[in-house]
Amino acid sequence: MGHRSAAEAIKKALEMRYLDQCEVMINNPLNHPKVPSLIHDSQYDYDEIVKKLPELYKLGYRMSDATLPVTLMEGGFTILLVSVLRSILKETSPDLIILTYPMYQDR
Repeated sequence: MGHRSAAEAIKKALEMRYLDQCEVMINNPLNHPKVPSLIHDSQYDYDEIVKKLPELYKLGYRMSDATLPVTLMEGGFTILLVSVLRSILKETSPDLIILTYPMYQDR
């Protein structure tokens, strides 16, 4: 997953640059206990789907360019994740948030 690799690289760079001046956390909202297991587990199935079911991946990719499916998907994720994101922000109270996954930047 490229988003996780990007987050790890940013974390490493910040820690190298600022040593003990800051605490860097990577927090994946899909791993929060409030997230339904179907959504949580889907993040780990991505590589397998690409390898074993390339036609399904292609269909999903094509659908992600269409307005209606994207609007429905984003609306569904917003409903599912809004309370999770609020909980994470309340629990961690960050000074800075860096997002490496575009879905969380939308709302």
